[in-house]
Amino acid sequence: MRKEFGKEPGLVNRVLFFYSDWIGSLDLFAYDYLMELIREFGAEGVDRKLRQAVSDGRMGESVLVEMDRALSAEWVEG
Repeated sequence: MRKEFGKEPGLVNRVLFFYSDWIGSLDLFAYDYLMELIREFGAEGVDRKLRQAVSDGRMGESVLVEMDRALSAEWVEG
């Protein structure tokens, strides 16, 4: 089920800035990947997983792949 990210534009911006400030460079790959994750799982879910990654000390683009797997698993279970 795709989420509408137009309903939460402030949160989408917060996710993008948080990624850029704490995880890694917000290049075209990261931006596209984050936007796809936000469309699929919603900005709240992506924000929660990014913050969890930082608290676990993880950084870089591998966070995106790990987050994709984790959110997909949650979606299948839920």
